[in-house]
Amino acid sequence: MDGLRKIPDNVPNRQMLEEDRDKPVTRVRDPFGEHESLGHPHGARLRAFLDGFGFDYTFMSSTDCYTSGLFDPVLLRLLERFDKVQSIMLPTLGEERRATYSPFLPISPKTGKVLQVPTLERNLDKGTIVFADEDGTLTEVPVTGGHVKLRWPPGSAPRQHRWPPRPGAAHGRRPG
Repeated sequence: MDGLRKIPDNVPNRQMLEEDRDKPVTRVRDPFGEHESLGHPHGARLRAFLDGFGFDYTFMSSTDCYTSGLFDPVLLRLLERFDKVQSIMLPTLGEERRATYSPFLPISPKTGKVLQVPTLERNLDKGTIVFADEDGTLTEVPVTGGHVKLRWPPGSAPRQHRWPPRPGAAHGRRPG
């Protein structure tokens, strides 16, 4: 779900990637024309590596977790606790970043891009946020169903909630 911020130097069809800049990497077209998206071959390589060593795992894509609703309960809980999250995060940020920080990164319904914009309004009853889209239009989207992604570190909350660390394990199980 992370937006493609930089176009790699060693890929073909750079203009196509430029058109998809800032879209989630699993929605960016594959410049090689071999996979569903730019992000999919990375998951395939990870699975091949794990399979090569005989690891027992369940592969889960963050995009699928967001869009399927698996993360929805935590997203709604973060919406309810927005002010608390802000009170923790804002003191850790520089002045410029504080002015626009939101744990929610909405995905523009117009362009499909992941936007790093402030949350202007919240509607707990509807489970939505309001933000200024790229053209300045005030836009309301649900925080559920893949309409937003969470910024790090709040973005680790859905994974930790869904897959808490096992006793004695250094790290919990996380989607790839």
